[in-house]
Amino acid sequence: MGTELGLYRITDGGQTWARVGLKSAGTIGRIVIDPNNSNKVWVAVSGNLFVPGGKRGVYVTLDGGKTWKRSLKPPNDTTGAADITIDPGDSSHLIAGLWDHLRDPDTRQYTGIGSGVWETTNSGKKWKRLGTDQGLPAPSADTGRIGVAFAPSDGSRVYTVYANNASGSFQNFFTSKDGGSSWTRPSGADQLSGSQSTYGWWFARIFVDPKDPDFLYLAGLNMWRSTDGAKSFSSIGSVHADQHIAIWDTRKDGQVYIGNDGGLYASSNGGSSWTQSDDQPWSQYTSVDVSEQDPTRFLGGLQDNGTRASWTTPPFQDIIGGDGERAMISPEDKNTYYGCYQYGNCTGFSGGTQFGLPIPGDRFPFFMPMEMQPGDPDTIYAGGNKLAKSTNAGHNFTVMTEDLGHGDTGSGGYAYGTISALGLSASDPDVVWVGTDNGYLYKSTDGGDNVTEVKTGLKPRRWITRITVDPTDKNSVYVTLSGYRAGDNAPYVLHSTDGGTNWTDISANLPHAPVNDIVVVGDTLYVATDVGVFTSPVKSPSWKSLGKGIPQVIVTELHYVTSNTTLYASTFGEGVWSLKR
Repeated sequence: MGTELGLYRITDGGQTWARVGLKSAGTIGRIVIDPNNSNKVWVAVSGNLFVPGGKRGVYVTLDGGKTWKRSLKPPNDTTGAADITIDPGDSSHLIAGLWDHLRDPDTRQYTGIGSGVWETTNSGKKWKRLGTDQGLPAPSADTGRIGVAFAPSDGSRVYTVYANNASGSFQNFFTSKDGGSSWTRPSGADQLSGSQSTYGWWFARIFVDPKDPDFLYLAGLNMWRSTDGAKSFSSIGSVHADQHIAIWDTRKDGQVYIGNDGGLYASSNGGSSWTQSDDQPWSQYTSVDVSEQDPTRFLGGLQDNGTRASWTTPPFQDIIGGDGERAMISPEDKNTYYGCYQYGNCTGFSGGTQFGLPIPGDRFPFFMPMEMQPGDPDTIYAGGNKLAKSTNAGHNFTVMTEDLGHGDTGSGGYAYGTISALGLSASDPDVVWVGTDNGYLYKSTDGGDNVTEVKTGLKPRRWITRITVDPTDKNSVYVTLSGYRAGDNAPYVLHSTDGGTNWTDISANLPHAPVNDIVVVGDTLYVATDVGVFTSPVKSPSWKSLGKGIPQVIVTELHYVTSNTTLYASTFGEGVWSLKR
């Protein structure tokens, strides 16, 4: 667990999966199977988003995954293969879209000179980069992710999208009617200027009708449809934003499915109208809270689907839009609750009144932590780069500290050097812990009036994901950290029994995967990781998986409810799970 990455294959209709290589590939952008030989498979490997080099490029196997060969090596260490497509009439002819990209905690390089369109006409023995001689743009540091697609019914028809420039906006669209030998910019490209919003690197996919080479979809903020070979495009309506995939049911004319950040949509009339699936157990929760007074009431933030409550009519409607982030329910009043969307925008609800939380700060993280003081839910701590405190249930806040990110604002225009975790003591309300995304840890013993930096000895510093104080012992403190955004997937769990003077690494036998949360329930520890939930005795930590009860997916938060002795886990892709203790 945690290292079982790579490419998987099934031969029994999905009952069992076997890994068939590329375990160090990182992100895989596209898989293409030779239509004439199922053992010949092409894979576009994008690589590790946070680490240059590695096994980026186009790979091919001739024996169903037993052995692999890199067919196309990218031009530099930050370029990977994002897409690949195969000529339906000539399986030795393929076109790949390469993408020059690298990300740090505070910067995103999503364009580069390595981005471009590459072609082979001899099964990968030789590749050539397509450019101005074929009617495509010359290599440029301003070129981002590229998508490519042959029309499945006509190998002479090919499409490519240059999805984003350095600002993330749409760059260009081209078509070919001679299998990629020459390209032209269709008139429909003029209608796509806003198609990718400012994050085209998130989309860059083209899908062509298996039977009609003129009918295609382009993924973007909206789904764009053309029925005339890209001469014109129109945006389809009545679906959620952020499009990722489209697929036709070849057994039923007019049946099309699309997937986006709102889930699965189906059309039975070729895309003229759409119906959203009402059974979607793959919800991506970033947080969860459950009422101590009424455990049937739970609240959670969902990626791009707002903050949703179980008690709305109909159930699970969003009470706040945007990307759902921190969610809280007062343990003393089930009708007082809070929800946030990205960058510290939070709303409170109490007694039928809705109000914004005026949290002060200079910069805020995408997911801003916020905690109620155990035993006193009117006292709330939150913050961006500075710790803030409210003593009236969030109606007003006072700045308690200076910049806790040491002025580290990053270099890419993204929020950095901000508070990422808060830890409060149930046994001593004056004890407050604060952690930041750039690895600084602080402690206050006077309710936040003064904070002192605490050294854990961990080098290099890592993103602090959670701070948990033992409910019965203010000196027993657990800190989890993540190196994921630095290309480090090691588990980090630290424990102090003396209030932060000394620290012990208790990650022990946890899998090689980031740790996102930790809770203490009596004499038992539970941690949330990117590969499920693990448990250990408080004494002599040794971890075992709860994998039989919960999928081995990213678990974003754990919450224990004492009134029904149940542990809840929010997952990024499998909804919310519960475990009765």
